[in-house]
Amino acid sequence: MSSHIFEEVERSCDRAGIIREGKIVDVENVKALGDMKAKMYVISFGSSADAKTFHSSHYDTSKISETQVKVSVSYPYQQFFQMLSTYDVTELEMRQESLEDVFMKYYGEAGGTHE
Repeated sequence: MSSHIFEEVERSCDRAGIIREGKIVDVENVKALGDMKAKMYVISFGSSADAKTFHSSHYDTSKISETQVKVSVSYPYQQFFQMLSTYDVTELEMRQESLEDVFMKYYGEAGGTHE
C-alpha cells in the first residue's frame, strides 16, 4: 500500500517504508514511528527572566514572546517535568506531533536521512 494519508497508515499498517528520491531510506514499525512523536509544549512563564533561562536550556526551544517558549520533548518526560517544576509556570499547553511530522524529519532542511 502506498499512501500520503498518515492516519490511514497508522490505522492499517504494522510497518511503513520511508521513500526519498525513489529509494527506501528506512522501514520502521508503525508503533516505533509513533514513539518518535515528540510532544510540543507552549509554556507561559511568570517572568521574562524564567522564559529566557528556560529558552537557553538543552531542550529544543523557540521563543514565542518575552514570557512564552515552545519546546519539543521526547520520551522519557520525567526530567523535563522535574526541570519545569523549578520555574514559575503560569500556563502549559501540549501539542503532539503527528506521524506526518515524524515522516517529515526524514526530509529535513538539509535533505539528509533520519538519524
